[in-house]
Amino acid sequence: MSFMNEAGERIQYDAEDLIIKLKEDIRKYGIGKRVRVWCVQAHGVELYTNYNYMDEEPLLREKDIAHGVYFKKISMGELLPLFEKENSIL
Repeated sequence: MSFMNEAGERIQYDAEDLIIKLKEDIRKYGIGKRVRVWCVQAHGVELYTNYNYMDEEPLLREKDIAHGVYFKKISMGELLPLFEKENSIL
């Protein structure tokens, strides 16, 4: 399905490895565990590019900040469908 921006363009992100990791983490910790998600705006769409646990130190590098990367805090259950949507092919 991917994300569609205001211009009608479909925006995708290869999140296959993240989906596999997140599903394993959901099996271990449940869908309600909150995580810190790396986000970036691309072509008018918010993409989710990584995540880590809230008790882990976030590591935003200078180049990440320069490219507009920011954090969001959501549950793993909320994140999974977002990864799946941005990973899907038309």
